[in-house]
Amino acid sequence: MSPSIHFVKLKNPKVVITEWIPFGKNYMTEFIDRVTLREYQKKRIKYFTEVVDNLSTIESVFKASKYYTKVNIIDFEPEAYVKFIAEVDFEKEGIFQKKDVFIYVDYLGRCIYASEIENAEDEEGYISLDSLAFIIPDMIIDSSKMIKSLIASSQRYILETLYGQYKVYKHVSIITETIFEINENTLAEVRQVIGNIKRIIDIGEGKLIFGEFGLLLMHPNPKKFENFISCYSFIRSIVQSSQDLFFKLNNISTRLERLSNILTGKIDMETMGKLRNELSEIDKGLAVIEIVSGYLKEISSLMNEESYLLKFSGEDVE
Repeated sequence: MSPSIHFVKLKNPKVVITEWIPFGKNYMTEFIDRVTLREYQKKRIKYFTEVVDNLSTIESVFKASKYYTKVNIIDFEPEAYVKFIAEVDFEKEGIFQKKDVFIYVDYLGRCIYASEIENAEDEEGYISLDSLAFIIPDMIIDSSKMIKSLIASSQRYILETLYGQYKVYKHVSIITETIFEINENTLAEVRQVIGNIKRIIDIGEGKLIFGEFGLLLMHPNPKKFENFISCYSFIRSIVQSSQDLFFKLNNISTRLERLSNILTGKIDMETMGKLRNELSEIDKGLAVIEIVSGYLKEISSLMNEESYLLKFSGEDVE
């Protein structure tokens, strides 16, 4: 069997994953207090484990995950933003592994996770897009586990109501100094990591490739475009969150229509109990949608006032 042919290999690419989480200044203050443990002038390294509650009518069990995060604070501004390095220790297939991820969170709800892929496939530090396509999904799940252990329980409740245990969609940005030719073969591999290609823009000596799920930037000096990537990926995350709310509302509408059809016929007490439970779940979902819509409306107003995102000194992806 002949070895696989890789048309694109990148040298030590940086992968940046962006998502939006409802925050605001109150949540931001609590988040900073939590990751710094309110000891701003003392030890800057903290440990957090993923919280798992498994409750049933038969027994109540608390399980502490083997996955945990060591947090090293870099910088923060009260009520505004925090930057830190998360060293994640986790067990995979019986083997303990470590990952270092730079994380930036601000009160707008912008959450950025950046990691340089250093454990490449060859001695020169190159990794194929084929391999990156397998690494990125793990990074998305890992970032969900990290942030889940750090945010407030009410924020976890909002996310779990909308997305289940983990949020699968997040905007992916791949940043590289490696310049490769654009052709049918290379674009086929690019699609594996950022989805269907929407647009390709020339940026001097490099290119910006926009995909369905993210973008790929190749340029000899990619640092010039970090503010753009930060702002663009955040806006894309906001758009996706708005679409998620629409899909959730559409699902609730379908469920209500089905319940309405059931109520037109004869129903027994057991069915009535099930209907009440489902209506209670729908009511909880609508309450979460109302809360998230309020955050999105506030952010839209702020972004329309001025170039609001660029006012932060802490948004650079380092």
